[in-house]
Amino acid sequence: MKSLGPKMAEYVELVRQGPRSLKYELSRLVALVTVYGESMVLGACGECLGSGIIGVDNLELFLKRQHHPSNTNLNPEPIKFNSEKLNRVHPAVDLRRYDALYFEGENQVSAARMRKMETMNKLLAEGLSELKLKHWSQAIHQDLPKMKDQDRDLISKYLSQWISIEKSERHSSMIQSKIRTAKFRRVQTVENFDFRHSKTTEKVEKNLFGTPRGYCQR
Repeated sequence: MKSLGPKMAEYVELVRQGPRSLKYELSRLVALVTVYGESMVLGACGECLGSGIIGVDNLELFLKRQHHPSNTNLNPEPIKFNSEKLNRVHPAVDLRRYDALYFEGENQVSAARMRKMETMNKLLAEGLSELKLKHWSQAIHQDLPKMKDQDRDLISKYLSQWISIEKSERHSSMIQSKIRTAKFRRVQTVENFDFRHSKTTEKVEKNLFGTPRGYCQR
């Protein structure tokens, strides 16, 4: 910054001797030179020093008053440093391509989540339809899409389990009811049935088990 001229060198030296943070002052000075240009900042430093005013905040306020953006074309040349590495201008990065990738990924996730939700809704609707719960199926089809993903997954998981349990219990109850209606003197399972009392039942045993159970271990 001192290389900008004697006024700037005097200004920096006064800042160094005072209680202000030199790092903060220099960083703000660099920013002001970038925005207003060297000549405007040097002129403002001279005016402030002549009035005994020190501090980059006061300098910035002076520049804003004297060179308002509505009246001044703030388009200075970039600051030139001694090191060429610091003078390199990096090309602008267009972040829209990364935004497109982000939203494309979001759309893919949303599409996969939607397919999963539709499949689960279909399975639940079929299960409730088998249980003759038509209005339940319609209500779930309307309400599940409105829920949060975590709530919907939890409800769908347990509701699917409850539907399977209800169907299994209903099937067992139906079998028990038919057995009671038949009024059997005793209930006999296939494993305990004697298929050898006739040729016909032996054929049935062979069709059921492949070979007579007397010749194989079950």
